[in-house]
Amino acid sequence: MKKILILLLLVAPIYCFAQTDSLKYKQKEEFCDVQFRYAFGGKYVIMIDDGHGKSIQPPVLKDANGDNMKFPTMVNILNYMAKLGWVLVTSYSEVWQGSSSTHLIYKREF
Repeated sequence: MKKILILLLLVAPIYCFAQTDSLKYKQKEEFCDVQFRYAFGGKYVIMIDDGHGKSIQPPVLKDANGDNMKFPTMVNILNYMAKLGWVLVTSYSEVWQGSSSTHLIYKREF
């Protein structure tokens, strides 16, 4: 009886670590990094890195005419991203080569 109990205790945990079907559990949210910096003329220029770009410099957000989108305040950037369905997760600032920029990390479900 003790041998059966010991064998059961040794074998039972193996079945607790079964593999899950990866097709059932697809990614349900995505993240993006919105970097903004102060541009000439008192506006902010934003660059979005959604993780799909292959370039070192993330693309600058463009309007319908192909011009860089500029926002008068940081709150305008937050409102613009909220309209697109993104939720702010965190933010941080960095200084590099004498200029500073702020990063806003967003996520959205799909």
